[in-house]
Amino acid sequence: MTRTECKSSETRLVGALSAYETLLDAHAVAAKTLQSGFFNLSQARHAMGPVLGPIAYDYRMKASVSITGESQHLGLAPVPVAVVEKDEPAEEDEDATKPPAPTDPIKWFGAFPNQSLRSAQSDFKNAVDALVTLANHKAKLVAALKEFESR
Repeated sequence: MTRTECKSSETRLVGALSAYETLLDAHAVAAKTLQSGFFNLSQARHAMGPVLGPIAYDYRMKASVSITGESQHLGLAPVPVAVVEKDEPAEEDEDATKPPAPTDPIKWFGAFPNQSLRSAQSDFKNAVDALVTLANHKAKLVAALKEFESR
C-alpha cells in the first residue's frame, strides 16, 4: 500500500468515525427529547385523570406532521399536513377561498389544557425533528462506511 492510499484510507476512516460520533450525539438528543415528552405526558395524565386517555381522542384524528423522503437517498424532512374539515357548507364569499387553519389537537382536552400536556406536545414536536435528524445522520454513516469498505 502506498503512502497516498494509506492517507486516503485514513481520511475515509476518520470520516466514518466522525459520522458515527455525530449519530451518537443525535441519538442522545432524540432520547432526551422523547424521555422529556413521556415524562410530561405522565404528569399530565396524573393531573388530569381519566380525561386524558384514548376515549378522549377524536376518531377523525389525522397526523399533523408527515415525514417524506427518498428511501435510498439522504434527506428526510418533516412536512406539516393541513387538515381540512368541513362542518357546514361554505358560503360564496372571499373567506370560502381560504383553507381553514388546522385545529390544535391539544384543544380536545379543554380550553386551557394542563401545562404538562402543552410541554409534552412541544417535546414530541421537537422529537420528530430530532428523529429525522437521527435518520439522516444514520444514512450518512452508512454511506461513509460503504465508501470506507469499497476501497
